[in-house]
Amino acid sequence: MTNGMDDIAKNQLFRDKQQAEQPITIFNLRIASSGMVFMHNNTIIKDVPTMSVPFRYVVPAALPVTSIAYIIRSKKQGDTITVSGTVKWEGEPKTPNNTKRQVRESYM
Repeated sequence: MTNGMDDIAKNQLFRDKQQAEQPITIFNLRIASSGMVFMHNNTIIKDVPTMSVPFRYVVPAALPVTSIAYIIRSKKQGDTITVSGTVKWEGEPKTPNNTKRQVRESYM
């Protein structure tokens, strides 16, 4: 995008791209012994070519909902089951007497 621009213009371009969160490629930076990185007259800033990746989004099938009571009734001892869900917190955490740990009411 730029070669031969003065340092102020390069710095402004860099900040504009950073603010817009747009990718760039930077060549020929100078690194000081302290590890600080500097742009200089030979620094080149280029736009990164835009890319497009086509994909087909498929909405995942809804998982079946089963009650815990049904699982307890239908499964045999030793069966392995997988349970997933979302924990919904009810109210603010509380600290019971004689403990430093907080607890909350929840439901799934």
